[in-house]
Amino acid sequence: AQVVVGSDSLLRGRGSDRLAFLDAFAAVLSARGMLDAGAVATTRSGTAPSDTVLRVASPPLAALLPHFLKPSQNQHGELWLRHIARQVTGVGRADSGAAVVRRRLRAWGVPEGAVHIADGSGMSRHNLLSADALTRVLASMLASEHATVFRDALPVAGVDGTLERRLAGTAVAGRFAGKTGSLDRVRALSGYLTDAAGRPLIVVLLINHFAGSAASAEALLDHLLQRVASLGAPLPVR
Repeated sequence: AQVVVGSDSLLRGRGSDRLAFLDAFAAVLSARGMLDAGAVATTRSGTAPSDTVLRVASPPLAALLPHFLKPSQNQHGELWLRHIARQVTGVGRADSGAAVVRRRLRAWGVPEGAVHIADGSGMSRHNLLSADALTRVLASMLASEHATVFRDALPVAGVDGTLERRLAGTAVAGRFAGKTGSLDRVRALSGYLTDAAGRPLIVVLLINHFAGSAASAEALLDHLLQRVASLGAPLPVR
């Protein structure tokens, strides 16, 4: 992925003015840690501005993924859904991105109607999915060539990200890599749990419309996860 700044009326001046702007702009981005100085490419030949005056290459997706999943950065999800849409369909809209994602889910065996995608962050109340659909997604990623990259980008119980303070000091700490889910009256916990034999188990726990406190719902999820970890054999997956 690349960040491209196009020329406009502010840049249509003398060549020296335009290059001074680019140098200052690149310096500000570099000072804020948004790019490396060597990552900036500008056109410095002649005085006429080109359509593209600054091009910045982003790190690879594998390097960006932990910054999205571990802290659960909702803005990243929104941007990536639209980026996927733009790359595949040529239209960078959420509904176009949702259509691309639905095609991928069908290829993974997720039935039509098991998932409804409204946005990239998961914050909309119109996002819907079944536990079976999420299980199929996690199973498909576990069998993927990108399994290690994906799993390493997930928060780890008692270690980092949104799970840093969850399950710390328990037998599950360091053995569960997954994602939390939080909306009003909704809590979720799903991902990969390594059992005592070193086997990865897929665990999907969803609570909807609970009447108690959020803390009690999260405590129940943590308890259930520990119960699964204590089982002598993995639960069968349909």
